[in-house]
Amino acid sequence: MSMGSQMQEKFTIDDMLCFQKDPIPTSVLKMSSDLVKLAVELFKLILKYMGVDSPDEVSLEERVELVGQIYKLALKHAELRDELFAQIFKQTRNNPDKQYLIRAWELMHLCASCMPPSADIVGFLTEYVRNEAELANGDPDIQVLALRTLNILKSSSNNGPRQKLPGCEEIKALLIGKQLTTTVFFLDETFEEITYGIGTTVADAVEELAGIIKLEAYSSFGLFECRKVVAGSKSPEPGNEDYIGLDDKRYIGDLPDLNVAKDPTKGYMMTRKLENLTKNEARKQFLRIMKALPYGHSVSFTVRKSEDPLGLLPGKFTVAINNRGVHFFRPVPIEYLHSIELREIMQFGSSETAVFFKVRVADVLQVFLFETKQGEEICASLKIHINDNNSIAKSPARGSTNGALSDKFRPANGDAYEKRIEELSKVLKEPKRTANQLLEEQREKQKQAVSQEESEGLKGILRSEKQNLMQRSIFGWMTKIHWGILADLNTPKDPKYRRYDALQFGVHVAEEDRREDF
Repeated sequence: MSMGSQMQEKFTIDDMLCFQKDPIPTSVLKMSSDLVKLAVELFKLILKYMGVDSPDEVSLEERVELVGQIYKLALKHAELRDELFAQIFKQTRNNPDKQYLIRAWELMHLCASCMPPSADIVGFLTEYVRNEAELANGDPDIQVLALRTLNILKSSSNNGPRQKLPGCEEIKALLIGKQLTTTVFFLDETFEEITYGIGTTVADAVEELAGIIKLEAYSSFGLFECRKVVAGSKSPEPGNEDYIGLDDKRYIGDLPDLNVAKDPTKGYMMTRKLENLTKNEARKQFLRIMKALPYGHSVSFTVRKSEDPLGLLPGKFTVAINNRGVHFFRPVPIEYLHSIELREIMQFGSSETAVFFKVRVADVLQVFLFETKQGEEICASLKIHINDNNSIAKSPARGSTNGALSDKFRPANGDAYEKRIEELSKVLKEPKRTANQLLEEQREKQKQAVSQEESEGLKGILRSEKQNLMQRSIFGWMTKIHWGILADLNTPKDPKYRRYDALQFGVHVAEEDRREDF
């Protein structure tokens, strides 16, 4: 055996993969000849970053610049990534200088944040990093860096390399432990700020947003890029916004226009994902989702609180009305607060500046009074939905003849049921006084009152009338009556209010809630 063979056997692979201060003459891994020269240059950059044989400490700005050069080489040439990790791995083994060792692990973390090694060595590298992080008598500073590297290595191995070269701002933020921020919008044009780093993905951002808005089931949500549709494009609706779904594995740092102004037409939006659907199919699916919600297909109005006996509502809020009831929301950020079913509304009315609901809450009648100039629209919407529900309730059951209930759907106590229907029909068909008649009477009284010429006398009458109305109020807890609207909850006394009893629209009302004047 020759002397050269003996020396080759003594000089093992393990010896080659140890820290060294001198540049390497060739690549650590076998690769094509045209990449060997780049591998040698890569190792020189690593030595400079570690500060090997440097008389002065490498500044933060210099480190940022060196990392940028390393990223540029490794992201451009995929074959160099395994070489890069092998070289850094080499510099972390048997390194006698703690400062050099910290810089080597720091660089390992930086590289693992935006690019993974190939499947050929990722398992080996992950196991090595885990062992260093969990070493019983290891250096605490090294173990912290190893643990960070292990966590980000798992993520980048799953998501792949960055598509865009990380900027200096991202690199510097990672080196100093700072997070960058960007804005994400919601469908109601509210927004939240999220944090991100070099290795943050769309899935990470959705999880953070879900935590901010307290959304527990967020697996079906995603981020969408909002793009303005320009004239001449293939889109049939130029000038509108188009929303492009983003892959969960895409890096936030790879997205364009992250620092634009807070404009929902130029940024990113979080909403539910509708995958593999055309635009029309997505719209239909969205409408089906909305319809399934208790407040789906609602008409919304903005109002201000005047009287809220339950103390549930803020000063300004949104009232949404659909065929299920009246729903209350906090406008910004939008938040569901409470709902009232249509069958719980005994009476409602409006004036030019207010609207009220007389509602059964836990077998107690309560009055909600709100300031709004859309009182007539709110009442009209309620009447439409009450009438619709009443029409459905009155429609003949399937399988019946001449409008009669079939035996299949007839209740067991049929006689009592029919008697109850008959009683309600009488109440509906034979009201003693209709709302219109009451309105005309009140208008006539108003005309007579206004005809008095003495203004002082008129003021006295109004004051006296106000005192009488307050004494007759059936709600002791109401110490203030706004504009005389609820002086008598059963008979309107002010002609400027239009008032509706639920019996007019076929809503079931218990026997004890009926009033003689309706």
